[in-house]
Amino acid sequence: MKHLLITIVLAVFVATRVGAETVTVNGLTYLLVNQEAAVIAGHDWVGELVIPSEISYNGQSFTVSMIYCEAFTYCETLTRVTIPKTVREIMNYIFEANANPFSACKKLEAIEVEAGSEYFCSIDGVLFSADTTSLYVYPAGKAGESYAIPASVERIKPGAFRYSPLVTVQIPNSVTRIDLAAFSDCTCLETASVPEGITEIPSFMYYGCKNLKEIVIPEGVTHIGGMAFELCSSLTSISLPEGLKVVDGCAFSQCRSLLNAVLPSTLSEIDYQVFSYCSSLSKVIIPEGVMQISEQAFYGCTSLRTLDIPKSVTALGSGAFTGCRFDALVIRGCFEVGDIQEDAFEGMDVSSVIYVQPSEIEKFKKVYQGTVLPLTDYVPSGLSPVTGQSSVSQNHDILFDLQGRRLTAEPKHGVYIKGGKLRVK
Repeated sequence: MKHLLITIVLAVFVATRVGAETVTVNGLTYLLVNQEAAVIAGHDWVGELVIPSEISYNGQSFTVSMIYCEAFTYCETLTRVTIPKTVREIMNYIFEANANPFSACKKLEAIEVEAGSEYFCSIDGVLFSADTTSLYVYPAGKAGESYAIPASVERIKPGAFRYSPLVTVQIPNSVTRIDLAAFSDCTCLETASVPEGITEIPSFMYYGCKNLKEIVIPEGVTHIGGMAFELCSSLTSISLPEGLKVVDGCAFSQCRSLLNAVLPSTLSEIDYQVFSYCSSLSKVIIPEGVMQISEQAFYGCTSLRTLDIPKSVTALGSGAFTGCRFDALVIRGCFEVGDIQEDAFEGMDVSSVIYVQPSEIEKFKKVYQGTVLPLTDYVPSGLSPVTGQSSVSQNHDILFDLQGRRLTAEPKHGVYIKGGKLRVK
């Protein structure tokens, strides 16, 4: 019902502005404008459909030249479609993420194109632009568990594979643009890769891919869109490449099997709900360079017991840690008035212990009811403070990290051992 209402609202909006008219002919609803017809709804079609190249209404002929986004969305009785050569455009007028007009047509096995089309073609039932540089639609009911996208393809259109039953998809390096929701709701998809030429992973790209276990994000990607991996409930780990600058809100929300995440130093902000409800997340490495942890960034991360926040972070958003219970929340930065939201720790278990710079203790006590201690009291799990001379060396200048590896110089920040004693910067 929702998609039908959207389509009708869109049609009424256009009709009002340009004097167009909506009509239903032989089971399909069209928008008529200037002797042309756009297919806007056919959600109840059963079986095979051959879209006509021309319709008649009130004694006039109209050439069918467009198919609107969501025209057949969720039509689960449609099995096969033939698009006439007169269709020159598949509209993504407003709702670009839903631009696949055959999204969720789970019995649709193939999309064919009438011979002689200058705009589209079909290869094994998959819809492409005529020159095969753009892949428009992979039918959600097409048989097979794997698919190799042809090397001619440069762009994957919005929602192109949405709801497909594929387990694996091979994307060639010829692809330089992937649009919104391209693989969303592909619930059988287990592995995925991003081509080397891609710089942006769009919003909703793998949304709802609940069996996705592995994703490789190459260097060169600078932007991950909102909800790109939300509800990927089988994903266990992510490593984000250096050079990544923006990860939008909810990008990894509800990835309930995610165990660890390594963030790059080029990332400046952990955005709204990026890791919310990642209930298995137990390790996050936040490097120097990140400046802000936004609202509800770690909301519901109930397995996260230790989090070390570097000096570069100087802003904490509302409810950033709601639902968390930390053995140690280590915050190394210094904050100005207003940089810590009054409800930054709202909903965080008050048994959590926060460690901060001595100069920051009073600021944090104003916004957190639990225990706030100086950084000098923080001892990483599994290590006890050393008071006295090292048993392995008489040289008080020898430096080690917490894994016992020799250091050549004192680190600029963090915890290390010098002369057998635990030091904190």
